[in-house]
Amino acid sequence: MSRPPDRSVLAPLVLHLSQIEALDATARDIQRANPAVPRVSTAWALSELLTRGCQELESLLAGSALAPLRAPSPPRGAPPRKAPATGEYRRLSPVTMDHALVRRVKALTPRVARALKRRVALATVIREALLLGYAARE
Repeated sequence: MSRPPDRSVLAPLVLHLSQIEALDATARDIQRANPAVPRVSTAWALSELLTRGCQELESLLAGSALAPLRAPSPPRGAPPRKAPATGEYRRLSPVTMDHALVRRVKALTPRVARALKRRVALATVIREALLLGYAARE
């Protein structure tokens, strides 16, 4: 009997609605391609897009062609008291993923920061990998 793969928990993420829609569309596409699978989870779609996005980011970093990040990120800090919430961002629950994929994304964070010459958070790299992974998948 083989040992199950090591798993890690990815902390809650705040994603733009377009990124949530990309995850949902990817889950639907995987479901259509595998009709025997009863349900495709968000974690499965997220790992699919992150795998492709990491490949794209690594190739951009290897070619020194990393442009400014294009993925939408939520504004930092507390929202202004008088401004109504727009609802364009949504929090994704913690996701259990393959440990090697989480380690790969974490290893990309300092490389992206060096290429951009500014501090970059892990969540920002994940959002960019989602954007690039969805574009590569389409």
